[in-house]
Amino acid sequence: MAYIDYEYYTGTFGGSDVSAEEFPRLAQMASDIVDAIVYRPIEEVTDRVKRAVCYELDMLFTHGGASAAMGQSDGEISYEMLGDYSVTAQTATTKSASAALSLNGIPVSKLTESLLRAEGLMSRWAYAGTVIDRG
Repeated sequence: MAYIDYEYYTGTFGGSDVSAEEFPRLAQMASDIVDAIVYRPIEEVTDRVKRAVCYELDMLFTHGGASAAMGQSDGEISYEMLGDYSVTAQTATTKSASAALSLNGIPVSKLTESLLRAEGLMSRWAYAGTVIDRG
C-alpha cells in the first residue's frame, strides 16, 4: 500500500504535475523505492516519510513516469550511419544528474534521501551514496 494518497500529494505537499489517473501507480512505485532504500520496515508513517515519497514520485514523473521504474531510460536516442555501418546510442539527459543515488537504475531524489536520513531510516549503502544493483 502506498504511503500517500492523492489528497495529501495535491493538498498538503502541493504537487500538481501528476494526474489523478497516473497517481496510484506512481505512488505505489515511489513507496516501493522508499521501502527498498531503508534498512528496516517503516512502522510509523511520519510527515517526513510522506514527503520523501512525494519527492520520489515527482522524480519518477520527471524521468518519464512508470517507465523510469521499469528500466526505460529518459535519454535521447541518436543514430549515425556510414554506408552499411550504423551506430545507435542512448545518452542520458541532464535530468539524470539530479539523482546521485539510484536503485537498479531507478533515480532516487536527493530530497527523498535527505528526509529518510533525517528520519534515521537510510540503509548503509545509501549513506555511502553508492549505486546498487540488486538484479
